[in-house]
Amino acid sequence: MIDQLLQCLREEQDEMIRDLIELIGIPSVTANRAENRRALFWLLEKASQQSMKTCHTPEEDCGIIEIGAGEETIGILTHVDVVEAGDRQKWQTDPFTGVFDGQWITGRGAMDDKGPTIVIYTILRLMHRLNLPLKKRIQLIIGTREESSWTDMDHFRQAFAVPDYGFTPDGAFPVHHIEKGYADVRLTFEMEQLPAHEIVALAAGDSENTIPSKAVMTLKTDSEASCQALAGQLEQIIARNEDAGQLRTALSACRAICVGQRFSLRAQGVSSHSSLPQNGVNAISLIMLALAELDREAHLLPPSFKRMVDLVRLTADCHNGSALGFDNSPSLYQGEDMGENVVVPTILSLENGSVILNLNIRHRVGMTLQDLEKQFRRLSREHGCVFEILNYQDPLYVSRDLPFFAKMHQAYEQVTGQKSAFALAGGTSYAKALPNMVSWGPVFPGETDTCHQENERIRLDSLMKATEIYARCLVSDAGCA
Repeated sequence: MIDQLLQCLREEQDEMIRDLIELIGIPSVTANRAENRRALFWLLEKASQQSMKTCHTPEEDCGIIEIGAGEETIGILTHVDVVEAGDRQKWQTDPFTGVFDGQWITGRGAMDDKGPTIVIYTILRLMHRLNLPLKKRIQLIIGTREESSWTDMDHFRQAFAVPDYGFTPDGAFPVHHIEKGYADVRLTFEMEQLPAHEIVALAAGDSENTIPSKAVMTLKTDSEASCQALAGQLEQIIARNEDAGQLRTALSACRAICVGQRFSLRAQGVSSHSSLPQNGVNAISLIMLALAELDREAHLLPPSFKRMVDLVRLTADCHNGSALGFDNSPSLYQGEDMGENVVVPTILSLENGSVILNLNIRHRVGMTLQDLEKQFRRLSREHGCVFEILNYQDPLYVSRDLPFFAKMHQAYEQVTGQKSAFALAGGTSYAKALPNMVSWGPVFPGETDTCHQENERIRLDSLMKATEIYARCLVSDAGCA
């Protein structure tokens, strides 16, 4: 049974690539409901044309493609919504035009999560076409709000019975049965203005769960001479700075532009998924470090803005929130290491005279919503701001005893020749949305995770290797002997 399926998957590789490129071509940014729906129904219609069972929520924000029969249901959760493109100037190709160069498939969603979605769809399509005997139902559950509010999963639970167990191919191998929690905390700093330096623009980030790669702040000075003087002061600071660490990095990543009385400071970083801040360079941190240094001499920042700068700087030295008071002491849960928290700034803006800062938080098992609220009540008092928790997900822990895990380990080891294991995921995934779910693939150990980055891409060899792992697992668990 499995050999026949794998042979067909190899023969269908080109069609899989074409399908992925076409799906990438639908710009289904999570905030665009119309494009989310278009991507979802594009896939549902393809499955329907293959006589596979399909259905969707009344809200048309989540769909199901189903094959097989039986009392138990395996669920595979994916999503077709994607984050914003980020800095388009850093893309080597159009982010919403999928490109295959013979080795890599590039485009927004190639790895997160359109590539794995097409993989699972293709496996189910071929299992159905081959009429493989199945003793269980297999559902591909396709969401459209994973990168934001997860209301699609609420609607799914209201409309349909939940599967018995399964996985989401929206992370990394091996089996990630523990996930940190998730929160977005919006901090609002009501800002006074200084007569000589009025802050008129502030912008960084376009997605709460992405490290921003650029940031800009614009001041209106009292004269063109004042503007040029600020630029000159920044150049002098850069020239004499001998720090080999973060400050030097920040200063070298910033440049000043003067247009009349307007002084703009711009920082260039490197985007990454916010759960992996070490893979990027946060432009918000860069510009805050540079501004703090410039303010020492030029006195250009109002007190409320300085308090915001001070808070951001506490997240720049390390990403685990220790400087903000988060507890990162060694911690075990069910005998397993829970890792450290992650606290990073991801969005910065100026709205109606107030500075708005979003902190994205990945908290470890043991921290609750109440703990988080207590933490930010203290921080808001210390830094003179108002806080609001916009999104929150509890951490995830799934027992290692789920029988399905043995099939997952076996499939991984058969294909890779490497020992499978359990691991802690720093990010968050749809595994939290339904019971007995874990995150599993498609990124292999040692590979670069390009999720949420400019030039997001996935290697075809890796995609096909993941395809074989998923196919072997599903046939082993759901196939009749």
